[in-house]
Amino acid sequence: MHRLAMEQRLVTWIEAAADWAAGNGVPLVFGEGWIGYTPLHGTFEEGPVGAAFCRRAVEESARVGAWGAVVCSNAAPQHPMWQDIALQRECNAVLRG
Repeated sequence: MHRLAMEQRLVTWIEAAADWAAGNGVPLVFGEGWIGYTPLHGTFEEGPVGAAFCRRAVEESARVGAWGAVVCSNAAPQHPMWQDIALQRECNAVLRG
């Protein structure tokens, strides 16, 4: 149930951001934080549910025409998820079309 609610909210927020960007004539680019700031060794975002959420966020971002997005909240050098190079490449490929 929480997964569905998170996904629905994600789509709503991305669509709202796209509408705002279009209305203000600015490029749409998403920074980090699909999940929010998770603890350094929390492992949620690094796990299958969190990674799937990142993929969904990037797919939605591409669908609404975003110019770019950070793949996930924890893809930074100090976080374990930084080592998930395959996920980062996969999501970047989606954004590049």
